[in-house]
Amino acid sequence: MKNSFKSKLATISIITVTIILAGAAIFTAYRLYQLRQESVAPNAPESIPQAAEVSTSPSPTAIPKYFKESNTLKFNRAGTVIVHTTRKVDLTLTPVGTTLEGKKLVQTFDHTKTETFKVNAGDSYTIGARFFNDKGEQDPALGWRKPYNPTTCGNEATGHKVDIGALVSSIQASSSLNLDPPDVLNYPILCWADAPNACWDESKHKVKDTDKCKNSGGDPFGDTYDFNDARIIFSYNTGVVPTTPICSSNDIERNENNTWVEIKPSDIQLGDVVRFIAVVINPAATTKVQIRISLEGSVVKDWTEATASTTAGDYYLEYTVSQAGSYSVEERIE
Repeated sequence: MKNSFKSKLATISIITVTIILAGAAIFTAYRLYQLRQESVAPNAPESIPQAAEVSTSPSPTAIPKYFKESNTLKFNRAGTVIVHTTRKVDLTLTPVGTTLEGKKLVQTFDHTKTETFKVNAGDSYTIGARFFNDKGEQDPALGWRKPYNPTTCGNEATGHKVDIGALVSSIQASSSLNLDPPDVLNYPILCWADAPNACWDESKHKVKDTDKCKNSGGDPFGDTYDFNDARIIFSYNTGVVPTTPICSSNDIERNENNTWVEIKPSDIQLGDVVRFIAVVINPAATTKVQIRISLEGSVVKDWTEATASTTAGDYYLEYTVSQAGSYSVEERIE
């Protein structure tokens, strides 16, 4: 009996050892199969360290859905800045630092006209905006982004967009709007998203978990982060911008090497000798033309009789531009 037990114990031991050795052989074979597809360098790690995990974040060129720009603007050169807006807005510009020419600016800017303020090179401001809606109500805007291509404001991720090509071209025709490199950092063209949708939870970046919001059927995300609600653009006054030109931009000439050359208002520089030209529709019935020039609303050259040009119907007044600012030119005919 004892021998039989010993015999069985030996058999069990042999089977156990055999199973262990077989398992080891299978594991070794499987590991060799794995190594056939992996690096076998002596210092190759068996797993990727936590710090070396492959990133799944968007590429540097992609704009995250919920991204908005900093609310700080830096003006790179001194001058008179013109504020252009497509919607009536209460704009708050708060100086950053102590070397600024201006103080805190809180002003309503109307989309029907342009407004200006002066800056020194390097001045920085934080910006806040409250846009008026159709009912005259206003709430703090969500924020702004740069245009996602040179002629388009909006959010590429949601498909919301608005063309700004004509607006930018119009501003560049009458003032200085440099984009590369930009005169204003982060950027002089601000594409704004107005106040967040009532069903949008900004802290969690998702629709609020209420029955009303769940069943609204709208698109709170798109409505909130569309960045196509309004545009604010900062350009620089080039020295002279006639607010009421006599006829058109071709009615201004500049003396260039003793030759009078037609120019646009935005081409005028300090020190230029220019001719403001009045074009008379009925020269035969005209006995006298007078021109008056004002700077920032103050008369700098009162009514002065214009000189008849060699071109029939054209009368001009020569003027030396000695101050920067916004000029208006008026005419009267007798």
